[in-house]
Amino acid sequence: MEGFKVDCVEVTGAGDAFMACLIAELLGHWRAGTGPDSLDADELTRIVSRANAVGALATTKVGAIPSLPTAAQTETFLAR
Repeated sequence: MEGFKVDCVEVTGAGDAFMACLIAELLGHWRAGTGPDSLDADELTRIVSRANAVGALATTKVGAIPSLPTAAQTETFLAR
């Protein structure tokens, strides 16, 4: 899987944004009764791709918290 190309302004918080999205996605599955070991390769790829997008988008603005994308911004970014 390749990374996303964005106009990077600052990298502060990119890793935290990636991990927060990864954890949120996995937690959603866990709450539904599906552990990470039960997810297929396509779903794991979707989860990691989404987390990668969130991390990439977090580099496009200054500051760790203000740069976090919304779910709608992430969906728009992934749809392009």
